[in-house]
Amino acid sequence: MSASAYRSEREQVALACRILAMEGLVESTLGHVSMRVDGDRFLVRSRRAGDHGVLFTTADDIALTDYGGTLAEGEVPTSLPSELPIHGEILRAHPEWSCVVHAHSPEVVACTVAGVELRPVVGAYNVPAFHLAMAQIPTYHFAGLVRTAERAAGLLDAMGDASVCLLQGHGLVTAAPSLEAAVLMAIDVHVLARLTVTCQQMQHPMREVDPDDYRDLPHFGQDYFDQLWRFYVAKAARAGL
Repeated sequence: MSASAYRSEREQVALACRILAMEGLVESTLGHVSMRVDGDRFLVRSRRAGDHGVLFTTADDIALTDYGGTLAEGEVPTSLPSELPIHGEILRAHPEWSCVVHAHSPEVVACTVAGVELRPVVGAYNVPAFHLAMAQIPTYHFAGLVRTAERAAGLLDAMGDASVCLLQGHGLVTAAPSLEAAVLMAIDVHVLARLTVTCQQMQHPMREVDPDDYRDLPHFGQDYFDQLWRFYVAKAARAGL
């Protein structure tokens, strides 16, 4: 198979990487996004010779591999993420999910280091973040690299039924049926962590959303997320990304 296969999908994964970097979830060359393309193969952000970092990811930085890290025939040799098992094992275990994001939000890292949980402290400001926190966001209490199937199994155990998980002193992982959903979920967690850090700096107790207010915090439909994704795509384009 030619390395030009799935060109449109490679462009989408590359754009997702640039958006995550633009929003501050990844720094320098660390962090990666994947997208399943068939039964046991997926596209993932890799590091080729001369890599300039996640903010500058292009379709040529996206490689096609299987769960075990074997590049598809015709792929240009590249350095796959050392934490490829994050993607391979999550996608293997969850056929309902097609995309995985692994990012290193500094605010998420700060919260895990300080042992501060992400709680439903925001309401209408960010309703999806509220719902994520209400469902409870688990943490994988391992600060090293998730570069083996065994470590990825630990991550899966920590995630349980959740589609997002924090990694102790490390970052976050999100998984979803679509690339847009996985990226937007990661951004919501990042925003919630950023606000949590700010509240901690104010040295006042954090007040959770009053249960009486829950009925006024709806679950948004696909139209909202489509609109939000268009915003980030346009923002990236305006920034020259």
